[in-house]
Amino acid sequence: MLVPKTMIVDRLRGRGDYDAAERADRELAEKVDTEQDAALLAELDIDAESLDDDFDGQAPATG
Repeated sequence: MLVPKTMIVDRLRGRGDYDAAERADRELAEKVDTEQDAALLAELDIDAESLDDDFDGQAPATG
């Protein structure tokens, strides 16, 4: 599933993890593929499967 990078960055900032948010902003594409980028998301402590669950498997608007 594709999700906007801003969603990931905002989630990280929201929990106060500014270093991870900065890294995500640098290393992720504007449209993040949760399957392809699962390893990096895991390093950032973002559960790719939970992102999918948040949207019931339907990709949010990615612009």
